[in-house]
Amino acid sequence: MKESRYIFMVKDNVTMAQSLDDHDAGDIVISLLHQGFTVSPYQVNAVDGKKALSIMESQRVSKPHQTSNYPWFGITPYAIANYYE
Repeated sequence: MKESRYIFMVKDNVTMAQSLDDHDAGDIVISLLHQGFTVSPYQVNAVDGKKALSIMESQRVSKPHQTSNYPWFGITPYAIANYYE
């Protein structure tokens, strides 16, 4: 499978992975922003949304001593990996 670039949308304790390769990615991101989500500065390449969330979580867990100003680093993601499937 081909890898895609994923961004993460965060609201409260919900983290969603969104592929930038989706044909309607812009519309989805705008809709989520209107719903109060924010765009995380963290991005990954992955084959699907579940893998993207797994990569993000492994990075967070592998660096527990790291302090960060990014609010999503301390959140255990509740994933909706493939939002529109």
